[in-house]
Amino acid sequence: MAHLLVIPAAVLGAVTVPLALAAAFAPTATTRTAARTTLDLLLRLVPWYTPKS
Repeated sequence: MAHLLVIPAAVLGAVTVPLALAAAFAPTATTRTAARTTLDLLLRLVPWYTPKS
């Protein structure tokens, strides 16, 4: 039963890391903003995440 939670957690981690890197190191402000917004929306799925806005 626990393996049912491992797969979504792995997917969330696999998507979050590239978005965080893109938000930090993107070459243009537009790309950074888009990555940051997407990352914020994705992290709202985590119960202990508090959004900034």
